[in-house]
Amino acid sequence: MRAPRIVAAFAIFAGCAGPGYLYRPTQKSAREDAPATVEGHAAASYPIASGNARGEVTLAALGTRKMQIPNGERTVHTVLVRMLASNTGHDIWSIDARALDGVIDGVRHEYPLRTFCDGQEMSFAVLMPGETRTIDLYYPVGKRPKGKTPTIAVDWKVRTPSGMIARANTDFEGHRRPPPPLPPPDAKQMVKSLDQSARPRPTEQLASPETRGAADVLR
Repeated sequence: MRAPRIVAAFAIFAGCAGPGYLYRPTQKSAREDAPATVEGHAAASYPIASGNARGEVTLAALGTRKMQIPNGERTVHTVLVRMLASNTGHDIWSIDARALDGVIDGVRHEYPLRTFCDGQEMSFAVLMPGETRTIDLYYPVGKRPKGKTPTIAVDWKVRTPSGMIARANTDFEGHRRPPPPLPPPDAKQMVKSLDQSARPRPTEQLASPETRGAADVLR
């Protein structure tokens, strides 16, 4: 009964802000023989072959997000986990996004505050044969102490009318996003600087004949 209570409590939240961390699957979750990425983020990919079911599920943590109550009195910090599900078999798949348990920092269990399927807010995804769905899961992680990155493990499941066909636990570890690289030097400015440095300074300029003659008279 916990998930319906969360739905009611956080239905008025709106997403904002951008990622502050980079996430990647832990070594035990990632498949070295089948590395995957989602929008440039390291991901864990799982082939599904159970009975007549065929397809693939890929998960990536896209970083932290803030979800704020419209009146601005409270902000909730979350981690966005994106799940790509591709049904290439002949069975109908279903994924109950609200029931995908997340474990924060290895100790705290949380269900998603909000779930989206192909950009539309919904909690239950259905995949007909040949369909692919993008499911976004926003897990609350709480405000973090400076320099501490939250970890998250997602227990995900895929079902067909005949029962569960896939289940796995995908762990992600977070790392501070590195600073952006310095912009390349401006070629025109470099040429201008080199040209100025090559010019003789006023004290280095040769004296004119008139100046040299005046100097001789003064000796």
